[in-house]
This record gives sequence, C-alpha cells and structure tokens, in this order.
Amino acid sequence: MLDDVQNLDLGVQKQLLQVLDRGSYSPVGSDRVLTVTCRIIFAMTDDPDVLMQRGQLLKDLRYRFGACAIGIPPLRERRSEIPLLVHRALKRCPQQTGVDGPTQFTDAALALLCEGEYTGNVRELEGVVLCAYLFARDQGLAEIGVQHLPAELTPRLEYKRRGDPEKNRLVVERVLQITGGNVKKAAQRLGVSRNTVTTVRGGRQSGRPSSSGD
Repeated sequence: MLDDVQNLDLGVQKQLLQVLDRGSYSPVGSDRVLTVTCRIIFAMTDDPDVLMQRGQLLKDLRYRFGACAIGIPPLRERRSEIPLLVHRALKRCPQQTGVDGPTQFTDAALALLCEGEYTGNVRELEGVVLCAYLFARDQGLAEIGVQHLPAELTPRLEYKRRGDPEKNRLVVERVLQITGGNVKKAAQRLGVSRNTVTTVRGGRQSGRPSSSGD
C-alpha cells in the first residue's frame, strides 16, 4: 500500500508506472533487474481526477488504475464506525506506549468521541485516543472520561431547552468538569436551574429543563 501518492514527485511516479507496466525494477545502487508480482493499493487525500487536474498525479498513472477507484467517506459521515475504531485504538495503546492503562471509556466520553468532526479522519481519532489514554493513566484511572478528551471535541457549551437530551447531557458533563463538580456554578454558567443540572447529570432528562428557579 502506497499512502499519499499525490505527494510523490512526478519523476518518481513515472518510475512507479514502469514497475506497474513491466513488473520489474532495479534496486537503488544496483544494475540488477528484479521481477515483482503483487497488487498495489494507492491511497490519496482527494479524488484522483482532481489531483490529476492539479498536476499532482501523473495522467498515465491515473489511467493505469482506471475505474478501480473507491471513495471512502470522511469519518464524520460514517459515525457508526467510530465506537469500533475507538475500542480498537484503545487496545493498541499498551503496545504503543509500553505501559498498561485504562481499558474502557465512560459512556459520556464515548458519546463525545462520536460527536467529533475529525478532519484528519482515523489518524486523528487514534491520536485523540492515545492522548486520552495517557492522561487517564497518569491519574491512575481505569476509565477514560470526558475530562481526558481535547476541548475541541466538546460541543458548544450551550444548553438547549428543547434540544437533543444526549447532547445536553454532554454539555452538562463538560461544564461540571470545568466547575469542579460544583452544581450551582454549572447551573449559573448554563443559565438553568440547579435541579436541571442534577436531573440531566443523573440521565433523567425529559427533553426540557425544570421550571424551578435557580
């Protein structure tokens, strides 16, 4: 598999084209010609036709793989896959870091991970998981919580009275983290009653906040 093929110099792409056409190559610094039998997968950041128009992809190389191009939607368009990818990344953390750490996520943390935009797609998601793993491990925790995730994953800290209950719960969780668990301060920051914060925190939100005063 050749990743980010569009970053290869066009001269190198020509050499690659020769390998594909002839099934042979010469190692660097050698006059020997070796044969190769394999299938090559090219990975690119953009549509190959767009890259070709920009001059980043050799036309003959583009035509070489013809219609065998598969477009993979960005991660934000296939959020159902995020839990599986998150848990796979977490299992790899001990091997990557050489240290044991948390083995699971809290429900709130997992839900927040599923809300991310991930412009860097799977690589970005794996980086987020690795950092969260180390932060939680440093605190001696067995679970990765909302507080271990980067702030950019947090939805806007706005409680919507008729908004999605789960998103409201994530907002309340984050504000409670910011206020050190102080329900009164969290309620003041969100502009809702203390009872609302307590209710949402306990997962008993009905879809709109309590009418009781702050």
